Amino acid sequence: MKNISIARKLIILVVIAIVSLVLVGAMAFSEMRSAQERFETVQSSVIPSIVLLNETNAQSAAVRAAVRDYIIGGFIEDKELQKAQQANLEDLKNKINANLDRYQKDFTEDDQDKQLLEADRKALAAYLAEVSDVFAKVESKDVPGISQQFSASGKFRVTAGELIKSLSEHQVFNQKYADSLRVQGEQAFSKGQWLLNTVTVLALVLLGSIGFVTVRGITRSLDSMKVAIDRIEGHLDFTAQAEVIGSDEI
Repeated sequence: MKNISIARKLIILVVIAIVSLVLVGAMAFSEMRSAQERFETVQSSVIPSIVLLNETNAQSAAVRAAVRDYIIGGFIEDKELQKAQQANLEDLKNKINANLDRYQKDFTEDDQDKQLLEADRKALAAYLAEVSDVFAKVESKDVPGISQQFSASGKFRVTAGELIKSLSEHQVFNQKYADSLRVQGEQAFSKGQWLLNTVTVLALVLLGSIGFVTVRGITRSLDSMKVAIDRIEGHLDFTAQAEVIGSDEI
């Protein structure tokens, strides 16, 4: 640093300051962008997908209620009630299938998510097949058959439980995905904070070091000149010379 002029030292200080600010700003922008992307994913995809699966689960419960009312209508010979529940069942089936189609189009994240969706579809198909069987048994007044379907080992009850389980497992998967995004966001924030602090400290140390060397060089040069001036003033020694320190302007 002795052979560098004061002007160049000041330029170096300014450049380091600017580069440090640019680096800190770039890292801050990068981390903010990363956090924003994760937040947008949770808001636009994960939360709506969980809501959609909740809605589908509720609709599957409504299907069970429709089956119950259809059975009641069959035993009390209320054809209007049965007709209404058949229409209700078709509407629910269409809504559930539309929800699963929408999920596949808008919310599937990876292969595991696709597998869970396929499991939901299979569980739904198996359940609806047993619903049709129950309806047929109601029409034929097959009371033992209906009782068997609703027993602990009956296919209607088993497939209903499997559909609930499949949708619930899918919801848990999505919740875990949301949690993982939150953890990744926290980790990215901690990493960004560490980088920002590190760059800031290094920049301050570098700026401080160069500034110290520059000020010390100027001070020593001025002190040397003062000693020479004092000899001239005090002793009229016009041969006195200031010690040359470095090769800067002073």
